[in-house]
Amino acid sequence: MHTIAILVTTFDRNAKLRRLVAQWLRFIADYRGPNRYLLCVADSNPRNDVVLPAGVSYLVNAGEGFDDNYTGACKALCGSADFVFAMGDDDLPSMFVSPLVLIDAAVESGQADVTLFNHVSYVEHTDIQLGERYYCVGETVNLAVDPLTILGTRLPRYVAILYRGAYLETLMPLLKTFRGSLHAYAVPILLAAVAQRFRFFDYPICFFHQGDKQDGAWEDRSRVDEGLRLFLRNIRPHVSEAHYAQMAAGFERNYFDAASRQAQRLAA
Repeated sequence: MHTIAILVTTFDRNAKLRRLVAQWLRFIADYRGPNRYLLCVADSNPRNDVVLPAGVSYLVNAGEGFDDNYTGACKALCGSADFVFAMGDDDLPSMFVSPLVLIDAAVESGQADVTLFNHVSYVEHTDIQLGERYYCVGETVNLAVDPLTILGTRLPRYVAILYRGAYLETLMPLLKTFRGSLHAYAVPILLAAVAQRFRFFDYPICFFHQGDKQDGAWEDRSRVDEGLRLFLRNIRPHVSEAHYAQMAAGFERNYFDAASRQAQRLAA
């Protein structure tokens, strides 16, 4: 039996958080599989007065910002959980099949340190409208076969990521150096892919909120750009020069506008 923690990081989205917590608790209550599931909420607002149901572990960010919230929660969970499944507070588990069954399948199917599940996007007006699968697997671009082709140029979204707890524990000192990048969560994914300890699970286990984000942990464009540059600088010693060059070019193409490229050449 494995202990698997469902980690939800949150900041000032209490209504969406309560909705998500209720959904996960229903899945856990109905679960009859071989593993033990825990639900943990990591809150980046120490003054939040949200009330959550009994049985939900509640952690308060001892630092500041998303990266501290994520890494602090992972550090707390590594001692008690064999695996950590992470997602944000405004995303949703798939309603078509129990996510716990799919997580069980990923846990039992191999020795990957990180499993990245596919997802679909959603927007919400009077109802929930679903989009297409985010990662498109084809003959020329296949995340399951060649993850670095995609992960090396565009970081994966923070949704539906399953980490091995022991692997996360070994990376804790490194993750602290990505504080302020807004993308510390992606470091274990990328390094697992480099080490060939990564698995892509091509089933949309979650719905990713694609709507306008100017609440919660949302950050403005300039802050995100600064974080991405920090990420590139700090990941460089841990990948090959060829891979770093691919990442720098990909980040410029996918994230930064012409003014940003003129101001700072990422590959320098």
